[in-house]
Amino acid sequence: MTARIVILTHDAPVSQIAQQASAVIRAGNLIIFPTDTVYGLGADPENEQAVTALFTAKGRAAEKPIAVLASDICQAKRWAVFSPMAETLAAAFWPGPLTLVLPPTPSAPAWLIKKGIGMRVPGDPFTRRLCDATGGLIATTSANLSDARAPESIDEFLAIFGEEAELIIFRQDAGVGTAASTVMDLCDDRPVLRRTGSITPTMIERILLEVGFS
Repeated sequence: MTARIVILTHDAPVSQIAQQASAVIRAGNLIIFPTDTVYGLGADPENEQAVTALFTAKGRAAEKPIAVLASDICQAKRWAVFSPMAETLAAAFWPGPLTLVLPPTPSAPAWLIKKGIGMRVPGDPFTRRLCDATGGLIATTSANLSDARAPESIDEFLAIFGEEAELIIFRQDAGVGTAASTVMDLCDDRPVLRRTGSITPTMIERILLEVGFS
């Protein structure tokens, strides 16, 4: 299998492209797609074999977590339990580059749960449309090999993932993002910053203090 390539231009039929990509995901295959942070390697989160293939393609250790992108907070709540603090941060920073690691609901697939489940509503409208077309949720990790730099061109994506992914959606006239999302772990009583991205600890602290969290 060699990946098909779709170029996402400013006047592209985004609904049609999202439906095409959704069909690929629902068939149990992997795609590469743009987000508001880095390019993602995506799979059907309800398909355990597809999620396993995602880990294999990336070379990611099985004990490490991946994230789930949601079209909106209602979809995120299908699989994650939101505390008042989580609600506050989601209201402030979603859609956007903040991943919240939250306790899973009973319906969350076991193969997505490590300590908790990482949820994010992306800021990119096309990515949200793709999530919506796929049932609201997409399992994802950054589209690079573990511990390696991100590809910067279609040719590099093809060289690395051309046999693993069925579809590569590449955004024309836009650079490949290098800043991953900020990750906040809210599974325990005390929040833990797991990774810093464009949303800084100062920004998070300011929002929490404004509503009375200490």
